Amino acid sequence: RKGGKPRFKNENRFSSIEGKSNIAGLKFKNKKLHYKGLELDIILDKKDRYKVQEYALSKKVKYCRLVRKKIKNKNIFFVQLVLEGESFIKEKKHSKNDTVGIDIGPSTYAFFSDRRSKLSSFCNQLKPYHLKQRNLQRKMDRSLRSMNTANYEKNGTLKKKLKKFKKSKKYIKYQNILTETYRKLKTYRKRLHGKLANEVIRLGKNIKTEKLSFKAFQKRWGRSVSFRAPSLFLSLLNRKAENAGGKIEYINTRKTALSQICHNCGTKEKKQLKERWHRCECKISAQRDLYSAFLARYVKNDMLDISQAKKAWPSANRLLEQAISRLRKTAIGSKKLSSFGLNQSQSGSLVKDRSIISDAKDVVGLFREPLRAYKNSC
Repeated sequence: RKGGKPRFKNENRFSSIEGKSNIAGLKFKNKKLHYKGLELDIILDKKDRYKVQEYALSKKVKYCRLVRKKIKNKNIFFVQLVLEGESFIKEKKHSKNDTVGIDIGPSTYAFFSDRRSKLSSFCNQLKPYHLKQRNLQRKMDRSLRSMNTANYEKNGTLKKKLKKFKKSKKYIKYQNILTETYRKLKTYRKRLHGKLANEVIRLGKNIKTEKLSFKAFQKRWGRSVSFRAPSLFLSLLNRKAENAGGKIEYINTRKTALSQICHNCGTKEKKQLKERWHRCECKISAQRDLYSAFLARYVKNDMLDISQAKKAWPSANRLLEQAISRLRKTAIGSKKLSSFGLNQSQSGSLVKDRSIISDAKDVVGLFREPLRAYKNSC
């Protein structure tokens, strides 16, 4: 068998190294990392509030990994231990054997359980980091164009035969700031995903959600999906559910059509994307995302259990109304996404209160920067 070509990495791409076992190469023994004669002390959490560290160090180390992370333009090294056994679950994180229905979109999420329901924006706290990235990218582009005018046509497009790009000191400065901004966004997003996943798992470890095409999401809402990462959240939620003894059940959208069906009369009616409320002639009315999460809760083998949904509706309707009431209170004096449908009442008429502002830019990822901005920078 012929070996393949060696794959080389430059120093900037080479960020981790790991061993195959804890016997040779990288070794972790007596709270120290051993490698080629080096004996490195590790920094531990002295408080260890939740006893996570104590639990981890009591397990057998299968192998370890040395990871380099660039924080504030400085190299910081971490050791990751791959341990034998199951991961530690905090006492307050223990979940009940209940079922939760989730409806997740490019910029919002809704969940429903027998005890609680919620509708909220998805990782909206990341927006300042995303806007900062866009501003830095524009600055870098202007700097690159001003330093390399020979590489661009008069209309602002790149020439086919390019010369080497010269990077100014300002460009390198912006590049370092952008790298740090990406790191902060990634870390904050991971924390927000974990917080939301724990909130869902506490309500129930069996989760039902529609199987969505996030590739299609990227085509239509590219910017929103890029920094919120809904698919990454579902992967984390699946891992946490399995650790708790549950699982995620993905529902076939073509068979169930939860956003179109009414559980009370069985009527199917296709809705436009701008219609954010489910309103039926049988007087069933609910916010569309919350209603889809409610219906997902009662799907079995890609079939909606209409009898169970009808039986649960009186109490479920109160939970859905409470979720909308909480959302309306937080919406006063702040921008809210148009996909919530808060600018319309349940009857379909517009709300006179103008404090609720529709934020269409949150869900539309089709806009591009105007070319004239690049022309002026040349």
